[in-house]
Amino acid sequence: IGRTAERLANRDSTVNALTHADKDLVLVRLASNETTGPSMQVFWNQRTGEAVVHASGLAPVAANRTYCLWIIRNGKPESVKLFNPDPDGHRLLNAVALPSNPAGIAAFAVTEEPAEGSAQPTMTPFLVGAVPSK
Repeated sequence: IGRTAERLANRDSTVNALTHADKDLVLVRLASNETTGPSMQVFWNQRTGEAVVHASGLAPVAANRTYCLWIIRNGKPESVKLFNPDPDGHRLLNAVALPSNPAGIAAFAVTEEPAEGSAQPTMTPFLVGAVPSK
C-alpha cells in the first residue's frame, strides 16, 4: 500500500505542477540529431520554478554513469538534476527545481556524466532544446 500511496502522491504533484501554472507554464522540447533517438519534454512553471520532466528513448547507462539535465544560462551550463532511466528507457521526474526567474536561460541540455555528477559537461550534449521566447 505504501508504494501505491507514493505513486498517487507523485501523480498529484505532476498534475498540480502542470495545471496550476496557467500562463507561466513553458514547454521545452529536447531532441537529438537522430530521427528515432531519445527525446525529453520539460514542463516548467516559471512562476514557482518547479518543473516536470519526461524523457523517453534513453539507453541504459553503466553503474558508474548517470544522465545530467543542464540549463544554459548566460551561455554557461548549470547542472539541474542527475537521473537514470527506467528499464524501458523512460523517466518521469517530478518537482525538479528550476529558477523561477527565466532571465538568461536560453536552453536545456542532457549529457551522460560520472555517477557523482560534474561541475561542467564532460561531453557534447546529445539532447538540446531552446527555451521559447514569450
